[in-house]
Amino acid sequence: MQNTVCLVGKVSKTYKQDDELYVILDVKRSYKNYEGVFLVDSIKCRIWKSAIRNCDNKYSEGINLAVSGRLCNENDNYYVDCYDVQYLGN
Repeated sequence: MQNTVCLVGKVSKTYKQDDELYVILDVKRSYKNYEGVFLVDSIKCRIWKSAIRNCDNKYSEGINLAVSGRLCNENDNYYVDCYDVQYLGN
């Protein structure tokens, strides 16, 4: 069994906490709900230090990112621990 997560979405918020960079990634679902609307899930992502060095100045609200990582749970708070981040532009 392997814990791997790959997401593509738009950054809605960035913040630093305890010398770690966190990004809230808005990911649009691939299907419509019963009203014909695509819902968006907001997913908390923690960016590893090696990935921060690559694109620290590019992580701002409104850009598109592709992230790979693993799903983590600390005290019922879920987030994606990202080890690979690709900047996709605006």
